[in-house]
Amino acid sequence: MIDRFRKTLQKQGLLDDGQKLLVACSGGADSTALLHLLHQCGCAIEVAHVNYQLRGKASDEGEAFVDQLCKDLDLPFHVKRFDTQVLAEAAKVGIQELARTLRYEWFESLAKTQGLTFIATAHHQDDKIETYLQHVLRGSSLSGFSSIPARRANVIRPLLDFTKKEILSFIKENKLAYVEDESNQKLDYTRNKIRHQLIPMMGEIHEGFEKNVLRQMQMFEELNLLYQGFMENMGRRVLSADPGGLSIDLAQFQDLAFKRLLIMSLAPQYGFELKRVDEWLDLVDSQNGKAIYSATHRVIKQRASLLITSLPSASDSKEILIHEGQETLELESLWLMSYLDFSEELLREAKTNKDENTAYFDAHRLSFPLVLRRPKSGDRFRALGMDGSQLLSDFFTQKKISQPEKEEALVLESAGEIIWIVGMRSAHTVRLTEETTRVLRLVRTKKA
Repeated sequence: MIDRFRKTLQKQGLLDDGQKLLVACSGGADSTALLHLLHQCGCAIEVAHVNYQLRGKASDEGEAFVDQLCKDLDLPFHVKRFDTQVLAEAAKVGIQELARTLRYEWFESLAKTQGLTFIATAHHQDDKIETYLQHVLRGSSLSGFSSIPARRANVIRPLLDFTKKEILSFIKENKLAYVEDESNQKLDYTRNKIRHQLIPMMGEIHEGFEKNVLRQMQMFEELNLLYQGFMENMGRRVLSADPGGLSIDLAQFQDLAFKRLLIMSLAPQYGFELKRVDEWLDLVDSQNGKAIYSATHRVIKQRASLLITSLPSASDSKEILIHEGQETLELESLWLMSYLDFSEELLREAKTNKDENTAYFDAHRLSFPLVLRRPKSGDRFRALGMDGSQLLSDFFTQKKISQPEKEEALVLESAGEIIWIVGMRSAHTVRLTEETTRVLRLVRTKKA
């Protein structure tokens, strides 16, 4: 096995001078074998171990084992402990998902700090098959059926061409100790059910099915390259950037022969599971303004298009104060610049300037600080020139303001009264008159 492994390293250029590796080692059979193989090949390596503190004493024993192994091999050892259970509950995500995020973030940080070129993990051929079957069960896109890459960015997987059986044979032949993670035997996780139940059953139904799966994965890998190129060409016909996000031209979309494939390529990018593709397709024939939502994005029927936009973050709902004399207010997507003074020239400018991004107010009718916020249900507004007030929602409807524009809108308040729908219309009650002796001018300037 060592000769074959050495050829794998040579093929990947990992035996070149100057290549330093960070080896992720849990202490299990796979990562222990990888560590020994790399050490025997003379690679410059350091070792990283994550203690998730999920298995009590067993977690600490695993850490101690890897620590001692590194001492025996005279290798630098790094360890990181996470209170994973608490962190997962706080983040409201699955433990396995969080654990993966935690370890790779730490690996990346550690590699950068230590000046290490690559991060080596112990994924092997059986992992490829398990991952493939996981994607089958989840209903993955075409890319999900491709093989685990031997290298992605700075993460390498030198054992991908070796089976679990071969790894255990290497362990046995070299009389290597390792620790057994009992959680790998529990059927609480989907991957363990696939490993211990589904794969053995499929092996009984069709002997050697693993080779068929590996061949299919290679085929899907090449098909995915064709698919991505095809989707890019198709996307150029129907997709365009929009101030609010990404727009799908429905006239062009209706002429496509591969509507479902295009949506399947788009949906995961915006937080939608593939099982929701039909919702996108139903939206095409729905009424204007209807929308579907993921955790991060919204797709809305917008006249002759579908508009994909990000959902406003929780921080967008906060109120921002504008104090008297404050010259510049910087927001995430724009600046508000103020000018507080009085001149005949300014009055003349106010009468002729039709730019809705500039507003003029009689400063003596204002109560500072002004409040900049998002619109709320029930907001009323008396627009310049109107006799009475109206619901802000009615104003938006009359002006044919789109749903994304409504969600991005800002209003400016003085003493609880809306005096400006930013970039749209100012209020009648704070208008400039012949008696005005002090003017506040606000200018909205979008960031580049």
